[in-house]
Amino acid sequence: MSLCGLGPCDCRVVPVDDGLQVEYWQQLFATDPAASLSRSLPVIASGGMHPDLRVTLWPLLLGVLPAGSSKSEQDTLRSQQRVLYTDLLQRLRSSQAKLEQEYAQQGGTETWFLTHKRILSDTFRTEPTSSFYNTECREARLAILERILVAYALTDPPTGYCQGMADLASAFLQVVWRDVPTDPLPTYDAVLSMPVGEANQSVLAEVEVFSLFQALMESRMRANFQITGEGMKAQYHELNRLLLQVDPKLHAHLARCAGDHVYSFRALLVLFRRELTHDDCCAFWEALWALERQLDRKLQLHCIIGVLYQNRKEIMRSRSSLEEMLRLFNDLPKTADAKSLIAGTRLVLNLERRKTRGS
Repeated sequence: MSLCGLGPCDCRVVPVDDGLQVEYWQQLFATDPAASLSRSLPVIASGGMHPDLRVTLWPLLLGVLPAGSSKSEQDTLRSQQRVLYTDLLQRLRSSQAKLEQEYAQQGGTETWFLTHKRILSDTFRTEPTSSFYNTECREARLAILERILVAYALTDPPTGYCQGMADLASAFLQVVWRDVPTDPLPTYDAVLSMPVGEANQSVLAEVEVFSLFQALMESRMRANFQITGEGMKAQYHELNRLLLQVDPKLHAHLARCAGDHVYSFRALLVLFRRELTHDDCCAFWEALWALERQLDRKLQLHCIIGVLYQNRKEIMRSRSSLEEMLRLFNDLPKTADAKSLIAGTRLVLNLERRKTRGS
């Protein structure tokens, strides 16, 4: 699906709280394709985007495709991505002994058998109540998710697969599959056997999901899933430093009652994927990515502190143990949404700027 370069050009100003709408994006692209993404970032950062735009703009926001690239350039890159994806899956046709040897030589921290077993187990349990999977296409859609996770583990053996990665990949699968026919869904043999120039929509969509998931992992999330836990420990350390900078009193209170911020583990690990509905999570992610592109820095820790600051009075008054802080974050599905999380992130950014200027 392409939404680029259609419609008249008047580039009217739209309310940012409505998010980026299809018509406005078309107008921006028609005026100046090379600058259309950068000009749309403030709108996306404030209100997300229309769901129909995600399949076009998420590859740009995540760097899968360069902003301002032409259709021919994007087609070339997508062909390369498909070759990479099919080459990875082709390795599954090797003997088990060869696959195990290659996986170990490339830095796998466990056997391929165990990695693949955990992928199969977690895939089967992914979002059991989601309407996306509770259809007659359930098995085929879970098989696509499995292939994507297998391909990622093969391209990054030191990370392999850890619990939580299925949640991230599933979000991309649901976004891309909005515009894909439900029947027939691609099979493993179909993905491998179809010539690059003849790939159908469902095969191309599967490759797109893999490319988006790989980009998210490499640019933002990979360290979260290090088997040593060092990536999460580093984030707790930085979270502690940032909280001390913006709110010393809240920092001191939490240091007494909640230690090293493990209450935020799940929200940090999968970027609020389990705290928000699918639609809210997508709106939050795209707004966050746009804000990060504007500021050229990662802001997931600001999001966590935003939640703390928005609940500051309650925390200071009645949250005096790790169990109570865990309960606060476990209750986020009832209290948080995309707009509140982005508002909290911006609030922390403003506090940080004030503290920096005052120091």
